[in-house]
Amino acid sequence: MRKILFIAPDLEYGGAAGQLTQLARGLHAQGVPVHLFIPGKVGPWGEELARAGVGLTVAGRGRILDLRPVVRLRELVRQYRPDVLHAWTTPALRWARVAGGSATVVATPYLRARPPRGLLQRLDAWLLRRTPRVLTLGEVDAQRCRRLGVSPERLSVAQPGIAPLPARPANPGRFIAALGPLEPRKGLHEAIWALDILRHLHADVRLVLAGEGTDRPRLEQYALAVTGPGVVQFPGAYAEPGEILAGAAALWVLGRSENGVRAALEGMSAGVPVVAYAWPRLAELIAEGQTGLLVPPGDKVALARATQHLLEDPALTRQLGETGQKQAAARFSLEGLVQHCRHIYG
Repeated sequence: MRKILFIAPDLEYGGAAGQLTQLARGLHAQGVPVHLFIPGKVGPWGEELARAGVGLTVAGRGRILDLRPVVRLRELVRQYRPDVLHAWTTPALRWARVAGGSATVVATPYLRARPPRGLLQRLDAWLLRRTPRVLTLGEVDAQRCRRLGVSPERLSVAQPGIAPLPARPANPGRFIAALGPLEPRKGLHEAIWALDILRHLHADVRLVLAGEGTDRPRLEQYALAVTGPGVVQFPGAYAEPGEILAGAAALWVLGRSENGVRAALEGMSAGVPVVAYAWPRLAELIAEGQTGLLVPPGDKVALARATQHLLEDPALTRQLGETGQKQAAARFSLEGLVQHCRHIYG
């Protein structure tokens, strides 16, 4: 059985880290030897991996030019002797480059829409072009890899994978959920604004912003000023999204850039209707009007209007939830991603 060493910058809240956590657990459950090397911070997913018995080394970055994490990685490679180094996101390729050993390198890049800018991004693109195997999660990233010059014979396309979540109750509550890091890039300020618009017609609707992040104090202050106490709730860090999504009337997947794939899949898997900004990665997942609703990025009025349709049309809500759940199980299963990776690893 080939031994896999994943390298990722961190395991904090975010779609890339969440996907890696589930993939590592899925491989481990099938008896594949898996270990993770994380030079940055680790959130609740680190505890989840530990409970599952997945090996985890957290190096902890120090000051600039601190070489101790590099030394620790090289020691881990010597001791663990992996057959495959899987770099999770393009910054992880820098770590794979200095890891030493003779393992085959696989990269899952999570590329941005715009061309590489700055020295580090151009370095990452150069490393990506020289990586033996590149595995993208979706065709959008595959197209970006091709534009960067990744050769077709090195490129493989899989779909992101999600483990099944408990279906929501037949009679959902009157709250909207949003999952992920509470950071400015997630567009949660716009979520509170859209909620205020929506509450002019549905005064009982609440918003649950689950997660932690640097923007939480500002969001709490803004929510209190706009909607009053208790309308927007902040339950904090979570490891199991099903606990947050249970009973939700809808899931908002917003953001000022392309993010939210993980949250959208979690909503679909739980049978919760997803209303998302129509960024390319999300439009690749969600069939408009069939498995969810898409609105123009940043359009708070369109977001409120789409959610209003769900609140006033239980049949549409049920249809989107059920169809999305079936699509998540058929097209975006964790088992499918695990098998694809095992094939890539050889």
